[in-house]
Amino acid sequence: MNINNRNGHILIVDDSINNIELLSDILSDYYEVMFASSGTKALQMAVELLPGLILLDIVMPEIDGYEMIKILKNDPATAHIPVIFITAKATQDDMLKGFKVGAVDYIAKPFHEEEVCVRVKTHVENQLLIKALAKQFKF
Repeated sequence: MNINNRNGHILIVDDSINNIELLSDILSDYYEVMFASSGTKALQMAVELLPGLILLDIVMPEIDGYEMIKILKNDPATAHIPVIFITAKATQDDMLKGFKVGAVDYIAKPFHEEEVCVRVKTHVENQLLIKALAKQFKF
C-alpha cells in the first residue's frame, strides 16, 4: 500500500491511549496512522485530512461514536469515508444500531491483530475500487 496515497491514511479515534498505541502498532507498517482522543478533535481532523478509513470507538467523551458517525455521514465532505466501530459493546443490538447509522464493520475489543489487519485492508481496498469506478464513470 502506498502510504502517500490519501486512501492509505487511517484515523484512529479512541479515548484510550493504550488502544491507540496498540492499533497504531498493528497498522503503521501498512498505513499512515493518525489519531484523536476525542470526538471533537476527530471531526476536525476528518474534515481537514479526509482519511481513507476511520476506526472509531463508540464510548467517547463529548461526542459518542454513534453521534459522531451521524455528523460524518451528513457532511458531503466526509460522507464517503468508511467507519469501522472499535468497541467492547459488540452485542447484536449494538452492532445493528451501528450499521443503521452508517458503520461498515465492527472490531471487538480486545483486538486480534490478524482480524484488525484483514478488516481494515478489506475496507481500504473497497474504497479504492469505489473511487476507481467513480473516476472511470465520472460520478
